[in-house]
Amino acid sequence: MNPVMTEDADVPALAVKGLNEATRKARKGGAILVIRSGQLLKITQDVQVVVSPAVPGRKKVTVRSKRLKR
Repeated sequence: MNPVMTEDADVPALAVKGLNEATRKARKGGAILVIRSGQLLKITQDVQVVVSPAVPGRKKVTVRSKRLKR
C-alpha cells in the first residue's frame, strides 16, 4: 500500500468532525443560510424556511444590443 495513503486514512473522519463542529457553532450563533436545489434556505433550530423561491432560468435573446430609431 502507498505510504501516503496510510498516513491520510483519518483525513475524511477529521473533515466530517470539523464540519459537524462548524455546523454546531453556527446553529448556536444564529441562523444558517444554505442554497439547496436552487432555493435559499434559512435554518434555525432544525426548522427550514424558504427565503427566496427558485431563480428563474436564463432567457435567450436574439439581439445583443438595441439600436435607437431616429
